[in-house]
Amino acid sequence: MRVRTSMSRWFFAAVLTMFGAVAGAPSSSAAEIESGGPLTSIDISPVLNCDVRYEGDVMGEWYDDIACGTFVAFDDRLFGPERVPAGGDATLVDNYEPFTAVSQSGPTGAGTSASPYTVTTTVGLGDTGATLTQVDTYVAGATAYRTDIRITGGATTGDAVVFRGGDCYLQDSDFGLGQVLDGNSPVCKAQPDSVNPERVEGMRPLSSGAAYIEAGYNQVWEAIGRGEMLPNTCRCDERIDNGIAISWTREISQGATVTLSSLTFFSPVGTTPLTVSKTVDQSEVSAGSEVTYTIRVSNPGATSQVVSSVTDSLPAGFTYVPGSTTGATTNDPTGTTDLTWTDDIEVPAATGDTPGSVSLSFRATVSDVAGTYTNTASATGEGVTVVAAEDTAPVTVTAASPTTATSTTSTSTSTTSSSSTSTSTTSTSTSSTPTSTTTSDPTATTSQPTSTTTGGPTATVSGGPETPDVVQTDGGPMDSASGGALVVLAGAAGLGLLLALRWSVMRPSRRH
Repeated sequence: MRVRTSMSRWFFAAVLTMFGAVAGAPSSSAAEIESGGPLTSIDISPVLNCDVRYEGDVMGEWYDDIACGTFVAFDDRLFGPERVPAGGDATLVDNYEPFTAVSQSGPTGAGTSASPYTVTTTVGLGDTGATLTQVDTYVAGATAYRTDIRITGGATTGDAVVFRGGDCYLQDSDFGLGQVLDGNSPVCKAQPDSVNPERVEGMRPLSSGAAYIEAGYNQVWEAIGRGEMLPNTCRCDERIDNGIAISWTREISQGATVTLSSLTFFSPVGTTPLTVSKTVDQSEVSAGSEVTYTIRVSNPGATSQVVSSVTDSLPAGFTYVPGSTTGATTNDPTGTTDLTWTDDIEVPAATGDTPGSVSLSFRATVSDVAGTYTNTASATGEGVTVVAAEDTAPVTVTAASPTTATSTTSTSTSTTSSSSTSTSTTSTSTSSTPTSTTTSDPTATTSQPTSTTTGGPTATVSGGPETPDVVQTDGGPMDSASGGALVVLAGAAGLGLLLALRWSVMRPSRRH
């Protein structure tokens, strides 16, 4: 087992503090979200280390507190934090280059679902001209926080692999088991003989196309060090000193922006984010017909959860058929197009690798206007994080068949109808697009985004004392104001590295 050491940090911290005073460096070189818990502290360094504290734990949730962060393989180099404890298999590769600290602001926000605590950090990717802005958000009472990574391309273009990874130190222990949830979310799980054997910490990608790894901590850093997509492997049943990571590959183009989103979640009882999916019984119908939608809420975790409402935003021109709801509830929703079913619905825990689930079905009358329509469904509950189904269950509405009357009149009417329909179809191809103006990645069950993504997918949370996860709604935190900006580095790379080093050597002394 590795032993945490902090003695040398005190000496270096004192030296750097004196030097920082002479150099006129900011008195604080990191942004920290503090709350009443259960995540009492989320600290993001100027070069994207992460340090998370869970109430009741003596140590941080990652090894040596800061062995967690964001990395980018791009232009034959691997960019990442200046220092990662025991992470030399990534940070000591020949082509490793620390991020250049640019700026950091926050925390802002009130810690609510509508206004989460927000920290915004911007770094540079060497001389490529690309910049990475990371927005970390937290809702007080939740046991997870959300990370949105936005990369804007510069003069250097090409494919990039973006990583989020960490060396687990779950429940003050360096050893544990592994697990994969929803086919793409790696988890470190407590040892069977621990106080809370179901306790987990994990990473849940919200953007599509993600890969993962759960393995020995050195194997995780080695996989990131190779700069390639992760292998989708898990040493799940082995009791090892483990770590986890997720990755995506995206094309970086000059002036274009890509956004990648994820949740990092923690739970002492194995509670994990719920996932909503939606299907429709017919993919193509004529105008004015009825279709049947089914909304399913799945729970891959070890603890049952209760949702108090299920919501569905029908496409423009679609209307709910009264009395048609069946399944988990038979109550009619409020609304005719923006539907809300209000009822306490228990979503059972997973059985082995099979998620627990509940579903409800209902009928809707489709639009009279031809086009292809999608919609969004979600759910809410006290202390429950839900990953919504966005822009899903597509239905293609075709023009209604013309009625047959006398041959002369019918021909005239058919011609007129055809012309009108052609015009309507062209108009509908725009109007039937979902109302959100972001071009974000939806949940992992939907299509790949373009390289001009400007926002993250949606997850929702309600506050509470035992909330498992965190959310962001309505366009994602990229639209949040950045009040209270703290400029970490305005120019010289040397000063940026100094600030990063100051953070890494001083941060652990806060607790130890």
